[in-house]
Amino acid sequence: MRNTFTVIVREMGAYFRSPIGFVVPVLFWTISGLRFYLDVVGSAGALDAAFGQLMGGTQFWMLSFLLIPAITMRLIAEERRAGTLEMTLTAPVDEGELVWGKFLGALVFYAFLWLPLFLYIAIVLFLGGSPDLGRIVANLFGVLLLGAMFLAVGLFCSSVTSNQIIAAVFTAVVLLGISFLPEVARLFPRVAVVQRIADYVSFFRHFGEFQSGVIDARPAIYYLTTTGFFLFLTARSLEARKWQ
Repeated sequence: MRNTFTVIVREMGAYFRSPIGFVVPVLFWTISGLRFYLDVVGSAGALDAAFGQLMGGTQFWMLSFLLIPAITMRLIAEERRAGTLEMTLTAPVDEGELVWGKFLGALVFYAFLWLPLFLYIAIVLFLGGSPDLGRIVANLFGVLLLGAMFLAVGLFCSSVTSNQIIAAVFTAVVLLGISFLPEVARLFPRVAVVQRIADYVSFFRHFGEFQSGVIDARPAIYYLTTTGFFLFLTARSLEARKWQ
């Protein structure tokens, strides 16, 4: 556990010593802040709907597909390129501790991006709105679970290459591929099993539960198990690298 915490601290420091630690927050806060402003400036009736757009609108998905690869691309690929990965794995840190440390470090950084949400709530209250705090909490819970799954995918993609750009592109392709599976399934309307699988892995459908203000165990289990699956793949990828 101490080794995992050490990796988390190291990763957080690495983020804020690199351009990613500044470019990603500024880009995210600028676009999400502008989206929030456009929603609340129109009319008082738009105040309560602003949070739904902020955590599930088109710009949210676009930012996710762009920023998650940027957050995760360096996590392992950079160490592979620099030749320090082997040294790290021969230290008293095993693959599991390294994977969990890097994943949790990225997750803390991702959660940091959402801190302005509390400012937006204060603004809406100041303007006379009455935000549904229960629905906002459900949305935020879904956002963090979805972000964890995306980060796990990105971490795995970063573990299979030493090129950060390839890791970022690979992450974006995998995420987009999963998102379009339901569309692909429509090409096989007579194959029921394909439809059921595509429906289950569609993170859009699962995220809709949280957007409606309901914290359901089923989508939470989906995101957590998928996150665990990709973390497991990452650990196995590092283990295979260790024995090469």
